[in-house]
Amino acid sequence: MDGQERRACYSPALLAAQQKLEGLRQQYRAEKAVQETGSNHSCRPAGSSQTTNIPAAELSAQPRGAQQNSQPASASSPAKNSSVIKLYPDIALGMLKANQVAPGRLWLLLQHLDTAGCGWISLEVVRSQLAAPGAGLQLCGWRQLRNLLHQGEGIFWQRGNGRLWLRSVARVAAALNIQRLTGHPVALPIAALLQGIGQVRAHFYATFHSGRGDQGSGTTVKPIARSTLQKLSHASRRAQRRYEKRAGVRRRPNIAIHQAAGDESDDQSQAWRHGRAFFRFTDHRGLLGPAGVTYNAWQLPNHYVGPHQQLAKGRQKRINRELADLFMKGMTGNGEERVNDRDFGGKRFYASGDLAAKGYGRNPDQDVYWPDDQVKSGRCRLWQLLSGQEKE
Repeated sequence: MDGQERRACYSPALLAAQQKLEGLRQQYRAEKAVQETGSNHSCRPAGSSQTTNIPAAELSAQPRGAQQNSQPASASSPAKNSSVIKLYPDIALGMLKANQVAPGRLWLLLQHLDTAGCGWISLEVVRSQLAAPGAGLQLCGWRQLRNLLHQGEGIFWQRGNGRLWLRSVARVAAALNIQRLTGHPVALPIAALLQGIGQVRAHFYATFHSGRGDQGSGTTVKPIARSTLQKLSHASRRAQRRYEKRAGVRRRPNIAIHQAAGDESDDQSQAWRHGRAFFRFTDHRGLLGPAGVTYNAWQLPNHYVGPHQQLAKGRQKRINRELADLFMKGMTGNGEERVNDRDFGGKRFYASGDLAAKGYGRNPDQDVYWPDDQVKSGRCRLWQLLSGQEKE
């Protein structure tokens, strides 16, 4: 049987299906050819006007994750060509604790230069953009830049074939021994990264205060003690105050108001518990009750408002999943210092009296506080409390 006789034996439905299948095959070949052509021209090093093709042998030698980053990344907020860059506060504090602020600043600037989202930048472009005299993003000289590249090797990037392969956020966080990203990422101005290293340290510290809470909800951020901040950032109390002044962090003191003074045993007990923070507060204006009454009071930790704008969390859940996988595989250690309410006996500060009463019922041995919104004070914020039961 020749081809025409054989085709005559087929049903019309089968012939139509074969014709449709052939059309789909041709369409698939055409789309694949367009994608291959686009991938050869889409990923260019920053500042380059020529097309760069990456051989297959070179791709196999790239670090893990580099092949995935060879395609342009999708647009995110903020845009790569904007005047700010997205920074996670936990990574900023990790740089402070590990003394990696200088190479960390360079990593952020390299991310800003990688406008195509390829995950790599030519070393020639890095030198011309960051070390050449008169460059718009001049950070330092070429000699110092080489020192920074050596210092950040294996943490923020890998070098090879004349290129700088940038490590992902998850890999950098794991290298800094950060097990999980918390809070909101913030928009850090590029201009702040080009200032002195002391100013950069101040902004890295201030990102923690900027990322706490939710700026859009209008709720007050909970107080936090200097000792807790020192544990998180490894910055002394004096350094914290210097960073806050440099970066423009606003702080507001908080005061807890107890019962009226007069009971000598209670006065001595509260003075013993709170030490130098204890003082007598005389209500001359009658804000808390009759005018002229003296109350036992003590200073609580301040609350802070950072200078940076919060950004959407975006890929933060995905990054945390990657971090969990990296630590489960034993890529890094697990000696991260984490601070939570359990480190201080449980949660102490609540948004309202109802929530404070519920928390007190769960743990009546400690003081619980809630803000007194009926009393307005421009210089400080007053808090009511339920005193914890003293253990015998």
